[in-house]
Amino acid sequence: KRDKENLKKLSNFLDSLDDNTAYISLNERSYELFGYEKCLSGVDGKNSLFQNTKITLDDIHCFETYTPLQCYIMPNFYSKEIKTVLIVENLDTYWSFHRAMNESCLGKYIDMLVYGCGNKSTGNFKFYKHYSITSDDNIYYFGDIDPEGLAIYRRVKEANPELNIKLAEELYEVTIKMGLKKGLYDIHNENQTKLDEETIDTLLKSLDRKTFQEFKNILLSGKYIPQEALNYRVLLEMIEHGGLYGGK
Repeated sequence: KRDKENLKKLSNFLDSLDDNTAYISLNERSYELFGYEKCLSGVDGKNSLFQNTKITLDDIHCFETYTPLQCYIMPNFYSKEIKTVLIVENLDTYWSFHRAMNESCLGKYIDMLVYGCGNKSTGNFKFYKHYSITSDDNIYYFGDIDPEGLAIYRRVKEANPELNIKLAEELYEVTIKMGLKKGLYDIHNENQTKLDEETIDTLLKSLDRKTFQEFKNILLSGKYIPQEALNYRVLLEMIEHGGLYGGK
């Protein structure tokens, strides 16, 4: 009874559909039919007519919208057969790499830099096809050296099993070096993700033995190293000495 008038409008629209009906976004279709853009999606605590009727996006000629990746793309990105993509967890690190891609030779080795924004990378990166990223491309993840950083990496991999996503070994190697030099700090976040030793071993298995063991020891000891340990100055020194894919 509550949705009777809207259901009539939806039914009439479905009856009028043909192959020439243009695809528009779900919220645009909702406004077109009901005068309220959230009627179908059910956002803001409203009942979802879209979910309750079990219709699909294709049924009403709609497409899902997404938050665009905050990313920096080199000019020759789309012309490369195999591209190198780097996802970084934190904002400061994103801007340090962005700067280095413009002011040094880093742009020769990284074709696309993505700001993961912590957990948001799990949802946003699933729309990678809009950026012509394929399973042939090399995709590296670089986050904090703590359980949450590694858990985010796991979620990104699980959300995109068809992609070749690996830990950025060279970056972690230098970050660990800087962190050990500075001194490790205890994790104070009580809500920090807990990872068992078997899971840690599985997620770190692509790293070389030394980096693997150091990374694992830090996690098991309850310590952490933020990725900000690899700052702009350290990054430039790393590039100068042939690290970060440039030495290969």
